[in-house]
Amino acid sequence: MRLLLAGFLILTQTAAFAQSIDDQSHEANQFLQDLILKQLHQRLTFSKPVQEIETLHEKALALVGEKKYSDASRTYEEILLATPEDDETYLLLGHTYLLGGQYEKAERAFNQAIHIEPSNHGQITSFYEGVILQTPHDDTAYANLGYAYLLVGEFLKAEEAFQDALTINPQNPAALRGLSMLS
Repeated sequence: MRLLLAGFLILTQTAAFAQSIDDQSHEANQFLQDLILKQLHQRLTFSKPVQEIETLHEKALALVGEKKYSDASRTYEEILLATPEDDETYLLLGHTYLLGGQYEKAERAFNQAIHIEPSNHGQITSFYEGVILQTPHDDTAYANLGYAYLLVGEFLKAEEAFQDALTINPQNPAALRGLSMLS
């Protein structure tokens, strides 16, 4: 009988302990849910006005024009904090990353743009094709086109663009690196 009573007491204590842990877990989950709701409310309440976002776009484009790609990227990232579903900004951010040589970040930005709007797939390479039409002897433009093709999975076109860059400048490091990635 004592053994049965001792077993019952242990079971009761274990159940109370488990309930205590379950209560703490529930409280932690509730805390996290409240925190998430507060953050969402803050984003909605304090989101940037449209005019401020337009001003940031203008600033980013000016920075790209000055070839200050990392500053432009930070500005586009700031825009995306206020408008996280803006596929066009993801495209611009991807181009800015690519121009700055940050290929992995470019790939993530382009993938997000395509995830939001699948038709963005064709806009990634067309930008660099247009640059080449304007500056047909620019090896950097061909290398960037190669990376754009690489990022969208068009490997034969990527190889051709890298080869074109190397025809213009046999020492182009981005094209050499791109070809080595294809090997």
